[in-house]
This record gives sequence, structure tokens and C-alpha cells, in this order.
Amino acid sequence: PDDLPPVTFCRDTTLIFDEFGNAFLGDPSLYLDASSYDEPIGGTGTVIPVDVFPDTLYCTDYPSIIASLVTRDDNCNFDTCEFTVTLLDITPPQLGCVDITVGIGENGTYTMNPDEVIIGSVDNCNNIIPTITPSTLTCDDVGSPVEVMIVVEDIAGNVDSCAVMVTVVDTFLLQIECPFLPPYPVTRSTSTINCRYIPYSDEFRPTVVAPDCSTMVTYGLTGATTGTGMSNVGGVPFELGETTVTYTATDAS
Repeated sequence: PDDLPPVTFCRDTTLIFDEFGNAFLGDPSLYLDASSYDEPIGGTGTVIPVDVFPDTLYCTDYPSIIASLVTRDDNCNFDTCEFTVTLLDITPPQLGCVDITVGIGENGTYTMNPDEVIIGSVDNCNNIIPTITPSTLTCDDVGSPVEVMIVVEDIAGNVDSCAVMVTVVDTFLLQIECPFLPPYPVTRSTSTINCRYIPYSDEFRPTVVAPDCSTMVTYGLTGATTGTGMSNVGGVPFELGETTVTYTATDAS
């Protein structure tokens, strides 16, 4: 009787994923190498391919996988061999984008999220990584639309991209606080030389709690002392009597 299995040699192959991210091995004979043989004891000496597994390959198998081929001879003696399946993904992803308007944050910046501008992205392997450039917008971008580039890349390095226009606006409300100097009204003694009081640089400086884009602080003086200026009243001579100091914070918007 013939109880000797055939001697099977496999040959490696390369497959391409289809639009659904699948690849199929199909006919087992495609992976049987011609050097395979069987001793013809009571048979023809033919090595017969029976099955191959796994027969369906997926994107999770990328970039290669080891498959097995099962063979037999005429007397139902079986053998197996292994071969490497190299998997290719040549289908690029597809990307759709939309222009948007964003509001600058309290720190004067806005960090872009790709999901804000991507309205649709598909790929046969459903595993794409988006990048966005520039990823951070600043006060310098307020006023004129900024071109932002979005690129998506799949597992095989295939890419698609789109450019969107991002309009940056400054909608953040400023908050300014006057110096905390109780009791009110604030009382200071004038100089004995000229009957004026000159505050030091930070004595009456206000605090901009939430600065954003190009915040400018101005002051106005009414009452015994009048005038206007920038920043704070440090170094400004105050006349004898009551003076009201009004601070105003203004940004680029």
C-alpha cells in the first residue's frame, strides 16, 4: 500500500486588497510549486492541491501573512506547506472638507481639530490618520482667511488631501479689573512742594483678567485732574481734589 505522503513545496504570492479591504487566495493550485512530487506506488505520482487557508485575507493581515496549502496524492495521503502572502493596498483614501469660522481663545490661540473640517473620509481599510497644517491659529490670523491643509494617510501610505479656508474671529470678551485699594475713594497726600500726588508705576495699574488679541489699555481722568493716556496712570501728576480714573481695555476686534 501507498502510505507515504506527497512532498509539497509552496510558492509565495502577492495579493491586492479590493475596494472593500478584502483579498482572496482562491484556487489552491496557484500556490503549488512545480518541484512538489509523490512516489507513484499504486498511483500516478501526482500531487493534488486540496485546500488553502485562510482563503480570505483582511486589512488586519497587512502587510503579510503566512498561509497553508493542503495537498494529497492518489491514495489520500496528505501533506501541507506554508507560504508567504504579501498584501498590497493601492486604493487611496477619499477625503471631503469644508471651510469653517473659528473663534480665538482667551490665550490668543485656537487649536485646530481635523474633525472640524473633515465632512467625510473613506478608505477600503478604514484606518486612516489625519494631519492638519497649521494646527494652531493665532491672533495674527484674525481678519483674513487662512488656508489649512488636511492630509489623510492609510495603512499603506496612500494619501489624499484637501485645502480649506479657516476664518479666525475674535469673539472673546475682555475682562479688566481696577486695582483693589479700599477704602474708596482712594486717598493720597500731595507733595508739600507742588500740591500734587504722583503715583509710582504699578500703584494704580489695572489687571486684564482675560487678555486675547492685541489688548490695549487706556485711561481717562476726569475731575480735579483731566487727561488721557496708555497703560496706567503711574507717573501722572494728580491735582489736589477728587479725580476719577476710568480704565478701558480694547482688543483688535
